[in-house]
Amino acid sequence: SLREVIVQELLQVLGTSEAHRDRADIVRALGGIVAWQGLGSDVRETAVQQMMLALQESNLLVAGAAVDALGSCGTAALDLRLRASIVEGLLSALDESDITLEPRLAESFVRSLSSMAFMLPSDSSHLAIIVELLAQYINSDEPSFRIESATALGELGSRSMDNDLQNIIVMTLSRALSHPSDEVRLRSALALGKPGITRAASSRSRRIVCGKLVRALHDRRDLVREYAAHALARVCSVGGGLRADIVEKLSRGLDDLRFEIRRATVSALEEVCSASPTLCEGIAEELSRSCRDRDSRVRQCAEE
Repeated sequence: SLREVIVQELLQVLGTSEAHRDRADIVRALGGIVAWQGLGSDVRETAVQQMMLALQESNLLVAGAAVDALGSCGTAALDLRLRASIVEGLLSALDESDITLEPRLAESFVRSLSSMAFMLPSDSSHLAIIVELLAQYINSDEPSFRIESATALGELGSRSMDNDLQNIIVMTLSRALSHPSDEVRLRSALALGKPGITRAASSRSRRIVCGKLVRALHDRRDLVREYAAHALARVCSVGGGLRADIVEKLSRGLDDLRFEIRRATVSALEEVCSASPTLCEGIAEELSRSCRDRDSRVRQCAEE
C-alpha cells in the first residue's frame, strides 16, 4: 500500500542520513505513522524497532525524538508483546539517561510512559512499574519530573486498575498536596478531582485524601484552593465519605475574596448536596446567599 511505501522510504532515509535534525524529524514522523489504520503488522514492528534504536543514540535531539515518537505509539494497534517491548526500552533508556541535562527530555519520558501505560492491561507488571516510578518522581529534584508525574498519575488514576495501584496513586497525590512546589500542589489537587480516581481506593485512603483536601482549602494559591474544593466534593461523595464537618469546612469558601473560589465552592456544594441532601440542610442559608453574591458569575452558578 501507499502508506507502507511511505514508511519504507522514511526508513531508508533514516538509515543513510547523518544529519541529526533530519533523523529526529523522521523518527517523530514514524511515531505518528505507526498509528495509521491499514498498516501491516510487520511494517509497524519494523518502524517501532527503528525508533527503539534511535532511543539509544547519544545525540539528545534524536533520542528525545524517539522518546516522543514511542509515546505516540500509545494509541496504535500494537500487540501486547510489542507494547511491553516499548515500555521496557523506555524504562531502560530512562535509567541510563542524565535527564538533568535536558528538562524537556524528562517531560517526554513521563508523558510517553504514561501514554503507553494507558493501553496496558490492568494486571500488567509494566503498569505497576510505571505507577511506582511516577510516585517516586513526584518528589524528584527535577521540576519537570515532579510536575509531569503529578499530571500523569491523575490521568492514570482515572482508568480501571488494581486496587493496590489505585491506592498508591491517590495516596501519592494526597501527600503532594503539601509539597513545597506550588505547581505540584496545583496539579495534584486537579488530579484528585478527576472522575473515578478514587473508585477502587480503600475507605481508609479516601478518608486520608479528604483530610488532606480540607487542609488544601487554605492553600496560599488560589487555583489550589479552587481545585481542592472540586476534588473534595468528588472524592468525599464516593463510598459515604461525606461528613457534616467536611461540608461545613467546604462551605467556608463561600466567603473567599476571590470570585473563582466562591464559584468553585458553590459548584462543589451542589455536587455534595446531590450525593447527600441531608448534610446540606445546615448550609442552606449560605448557599441561598450565593444567589445574591456581588459577582454575577457566582450568582449564575448558584441559580443553575
